[in-house]
Amino acid sequence: MWLRKYPIRPPGSQWGRRETGAPGADPAGCAERSGAVSDTALVNLRLRTIVLVLGSGACAAAPWPGLWLSDLLAALAPAVAVAAAALSAVLALTRARRWAILPLALACSAALLTLSAPRAPRTPQSATTARSITILVLNARAAPLSETLAVLRSHNADIAVLVEAPWDLFDSTALDAGYQWRLAFGPQSGPAVRALLSRWPGDPVETGLPHRGVFGARIHSPHGPLAIVVAHPQSPRTLVRWRLGNQRMREAAQLASSLQSGGDTAIIAADFNSPPTGWRSRLLGRAGFRRAKPLWPPDGSYPAWAPRATALAIDGVAVGKRLSVSSWRTLKAPGTDHRAVLVELALADQ
Repeated sequence: MWLRKYPIRPPGSQWGRRETGAPGADPAGCAERSGAVSDTALVNLRLRTIVLVLGSGACAAAPWPGLWLSDLLAALAPAVAVAAAALSAVLALTRARRWAILPLALACSAALLTLSAPRAPRTPQSATTARSITILVLNARAAPLSETLAVLRSHNADIAVLVEAPWDLFDSTALDAGYQWRLAFGPQSGPAVRALLSRWPGDPVETGLPHRGVFGARIHSPHGPLAIVVAHPQSPRTLVRWRLGNQRMREAAQLASSLQSGGDTAIIAADFNSPPTGWRSRLLGRAGFRRAKPLWPPDGSYPAWAPRATALAIDGVAVGKRLSVSSWRTLKAPGTDHRAVLVELALADQ
């Protein structure tokens, strides 16, 4: 009775095995088909993720007005490209190598964004002629007046632009900083002074704006009239400040364009609060002005404590036609969390 209830399995018998599929189907074939379906689902997932990553990079490359977060991501494009490429290389050496393509796609997208940023043409310093201009841009960040003046005296720039300068700047003169002419605006208390200093005489220009957040001057240089537009758009810490800063940038671009159309060589000098990969630089590019910051070598002005290769290049100038960049470098400026930026520009022959 016991043998009938629990018969002994004959050798080679298939009893007790779970069959799948139709009667007579090959279990090994079923397993292969199941594995193929799993591989197809994995490939589809990876393709969808790649499309999502590239789409996010495209939004950052051409951020729409209102896409505040995409602009913040665009500002970090060079760092994202390097970090994502390093992560892809690490994943390629591990068992998770099948996922290495995802950070690689992100790295390519960020690199494309960095390469497509509008930048002024370069002129080798060896080819620079006497028709050149040097401009120093410094966010003094309420540094003591003595230290600010020391920075200005130590560098032989033709034009200096200060933002967030100390209020007691009004108690000094242009000659104290080694310059002939000065134009400054701001309250005589607090670090909100914006100033333009020149070794050549100049005249303020009418902006038509109800505020002094953007102002300009016509400098009578030996190379012809130079139109310098000074701006300090708000930092994009919040959506409201981002929109206000973009509006200031539009106003600066419109003023510079109008001065350039009148025959002046126009330059926008500012703490842009945005690197060349950001939306504000693309806005300037549409108006015909390109940032002077070259793609190489990597260097940045903010924050001053960060290595130059990882700092953001938010300070500097944007130039119109007839100007190219001979050199762009940052300088240590005591008392502020920004580095000063010294730019040498070459004027094209008329």
